[in-house]
Amino acid sequence: MKIAVISCVWPPYGGGVGVVALSQAKELARLGHQVTAFTPAYHGEKVGTRLVAGVTIKFLRPIMFFGNAAILPQLLWQIKNFDIIHLHLYFIGSTWFIKLVSFFRDIPYVLQYHNDLGGKGMRGKVFRCYTKFFLSNMVERSQFIFGLSPEHAIGSDLNNLTEVVKRKILYLANGVDVNNFFPKVVPLEIHTRLRIPENVKVLLFVSTLDYSHFFKGLGVLLESLALLKKQGESFYLLIVGEGNQKKYYQEKVTMLGISEWVTFVGFVGQNDLPSYYNLCDVVVVPSVSVESFSLVALEAMACAKPVIVSALPGPAALVKGVGILVAPGDVTDLACGIKKLIQNHELRFTLGQMAHARVIKNYTWQAVVHELVNFYKSVVTVVN
Repeated sequence: MKIAVISCVWPPYGGGVGVVALSQAKELARLGHQVTAFTPAYHGEKVGTRLVAGVTIKFLRPIMFFGNAAILPQLLWQIKNFDIIHLHLYFIGSTWFIKLVSFFRDIPYVLQYHNDLGGKGMRGKVFRCYTKFFLSNMVERSQFIFGLSPEHAIGSDLNNLTEVVKRKILYLANGVDVNNFFPKVVPLEIHTRLRIPENVKVLLFVSTLDYSHFFKGLGVLLESLALLKKQGESFYLLIVGEGNQKKYYQEKVTMLGISEWVTFVGFVGQNDLPSYYNLCDVVVVPSVSVESFSLVALEAMACAKPVIVSALPGPAALVKGVGILVAPGDVTDLACGIKKLIQNHELRFTLGQMAHARVIKNYTWQAVVHELVNFYKSVVTVVN
C-alpha cells in the first residue's frame, strides 16, 4: 500500500505523537509498504525531504504557525496517488486540508486520537471551541478514528461524540521498540557523569519542558520531592527534556530547596534514552490532565522499571496491576507513592518484571502495526 502519514510534530522534537508516528511508519516500511510522512519544518528542522529507515519524510514550510499548530496548504497538491491517509490528531491549522484532499482525490483517511487539547484561560477556551466544532466533523468524513483504549475514549473528548459517530471508534494501542528499550546494565561512567550520589534511589521524569506539555505534572513532582525531603527521604531526580519552560522549573527547584537532589539532563534522543531508564530505580509520570496513554510509562515498562502514574483513564489502564497509581495533582499522594517504592526493593523488582512481561505480550510495534495494517486493508478493500 501507499500510505500518507500526517503529523504536526516529528522527531527529534520531543513528545509522544511524533515518536508514535515515526515508529508506525518505520514498521510499515519494513513490511514493504510505501510510506511518505508530511510534517511542518519548524522546531529547528529544515525544509526538504529525508529518507529514514525506508520512510520518506517531507518537511514542509508552514505559511503560519503557533506552537505546534501550522498551516500547510502544500498538502492539497502533494498528497496524491495514495491508497490511504493516516492523520495524527490534533493538527490545528491543516486538518481541513486533509478533508479536502480526501474528498477531491477520493483517498480515504483514518484518524488517530492521541489526547485532548488542554490549556488554561483563553488558550483553553479556544481549544474547547476548536474541539467542539472540529472533531465530530472530521470523524464523520473519516473511515474510522483510533482511540488508544476503551478507557481512553471514555475519559476523553471522544466520549462527547454522537452515538452514531462513536461507531467509528476503534482501538489501537501505542507500542514500543523492544529492540531499543529493554533491561540492560548501564556503564558506571554515566552515573559519574551525572554526579549521582551513592546509595540513593534515582527517580526519572521524561517530557518536553514546554507549555504544551505543562500537563505532564513536573511541578507537582517537584513539590512532592520537597515534601519527601522534609520527611528525611533520600532520592535523586533526573529530568530529561528541553523546552521553553525549563527555566521556570529550574527556578521552582531552587525555590523549593531541592537543587542538590535534582539534575536537568537536557534533551536525550531515542537511541540514548534507554540508558536513563535502566540507570533509574523508579519512573514517575505525574500527569495532571489530558494524558491519554503515556509512552514514557510504556518505555519504562519495556526496561523492566516500576512506574508511578496518575490515575487518569489511559495511563491507569496501561499500568494497572504492574505499577503504582496516584491521584492526579495530589502532592501528598504522589509523595506516598514514591516513598513506597524507594523503600521497597522487592516491590520495585516485582513490579518491573510484571510490567516488562506485559509489554512483550501486548505492546511491541510489530504486533501493533500488524493490527494497523489489517485496519488499512479493510478500508482500502471497501473503498475499491
